[in-house]
Amino acid sequence: MERAGEILKGILKETRIREGEKYVSLFRGWSDLVGEPLSAHTKVADIHGQHLMVEIDHPGWFQMFKFKERQILKVIRNNYPELDILTIKVRVVSRTNEPSIRPSGTEGIKEKEDKSDSGTGKISDYELREALDGLYRRIMDKNQ
Repeated sequence: MERAGEILKGILKETRIREGEKYVSLFRGWSDLVGEPLSAHTKVADIHGQHLMVEIDHPGWFQMFKFKERQILKVIRNNYPELDILTIKVRVVSRTNEPSIRPSGTEGIKEKEDKSDSGTGKISDYELREALDGLYRRIMDKNQ
């Protein structure tokens, strides 16, 4: 005959496993939620209550994420309503030990010298730099 404490431990363990499965699903599905190339530069760090904590490896990708944040939150709320995520908190985490990742298809493209006023010349990620330069040009065009 099992002791009541052991039975209770077993029940609690099963409950925690089921609770954890919904979180694991979000962590594993992150790449599909945010898409490429954003998923290569972001990761889910944790969930605190109703806040999803996301780490991003570069300030430029932080900006790209912020553009899509509302859409990403909507997808999360639709696909994982049981998590009741209300906000996404983002922080930039330097990963200086990792090599710079270039988007596929840009291997043979020579880095351009920055001649714009956007200040993106030191960004080594070609696709990110081009996206930020385009954004800068659109903003400047609207302000003229």
